[in-house]
Amino acid sequence: MDPNYDVLLFWYRVVCVICSITTTAVPVLYSLTPWRTRLFGKLFMVQAIAFAVAMDMTTVFAFWRPTNIVLVFSISIAMLGGIGIATTGLALMMLIVPFRVKRKAKQNGAPQEGL
Repeated sequence: MDPNYDVLLFWYRVVCVICSITTTAVPVLYSLTPWRTRLFGKLFMVQAIAFAVAMDMTTVFAFWRPTNIVLVFSISIAMLGGIGIATTGLALMMLIVPFRVKRKAKQNGAPQEGL
């Protein structure tokens, strides 16, 4: 192998491992907070887990690459699907909740807490 390739591969793997550890730490640490019980917190937790799984699988693929391309695509589709579903849920909530809060505030005559 080209020596430059070996150096790049080494640093790619180092960065993948560091990112996997920190990305996995987010849902673990977030699970200890009271925010996880609210709807926004649950959606954030799903997104954080989806990103953590995607990063963990990227790290696995940095060290081991399956020869079956169908397996690689299936895992990639599942990872991206989880991220897409979680992010769509968060985006919809961020679009819908402010309107609900404004409507309730008008009905009650007082401002209410949002997310």
